[in-house]
Amino acid sequence: VFLTINHLKQLLKNSTELRSLDLSYCPAVDNTMIQLIERYLPNLEVLNLQGTMLTEFSSTNLLRLQRINLQDCIKLNSVKVSGPRSTPH
Repeated sequence: VFLTINHLKQLLKNSTELRSLDLSYCPAVDNTMIQLIERYLPNLEVLNLQGTMLTEFSSTNLLRLQRINLQDCIKLNSVKVSGPRSTPH
């Protein structure tokens, strides 16, 4: 079973208090999924996107984000994170 946009949307809608999310090496992670994460998980503190196929990561709405893992994202060419304590890893 693969994670799709619809699966993630349903999961996120029901998990708005989630503080940590690990989507490492998930082939379905793309920029649209990042938008959904921003929309539904305002309290997210830790986000692991290691090994995903993201081409860019940009977030201005994840204000509580403290850690993000973007290692092994071989297609990643742009990272923009703003928030009070954001530190890309």
